[in-house]
Amino acid sequence: MSTTITTIEHATEQRLGTLRELAQRREDGVETWLLWDEATNETIVVVADERSGEVSRIAVAGEQALDCFYHPFVYAALAPTRD
Repeated sequence: MSTTITTIEHATEQRLGTLRELAQRREDGVETWLLWDEATNETIVVVADERSGEVSRIAVAGEQALDCFYHPFVYAALAPTRD
C-alpha cells in the first residue's frame, strides 16, 4: 500500500466516519475513489497517481458523481482553478 493511499485512508478516518466509500477502482497506477460525505451530502472523487504521488480531489454534484468516477480527468480539467 502506498503512502498516498494510506494518507487518504487516514484522512477518511479523521472525518469521524462521515465519509462513505461508494466505489473504488485501480488502473495503470491510478487509484480512484467515489466518496459521499454523510454530514454534508457532498460527493467527492479522489484520484491518486502512484507514479507522481499526486492526489486530486474533485467535488461533484451527486447526479454527475458516477460519470466523474469513470472520467475524473475530464472533470478535473473542467474544475475552476485555485489561486
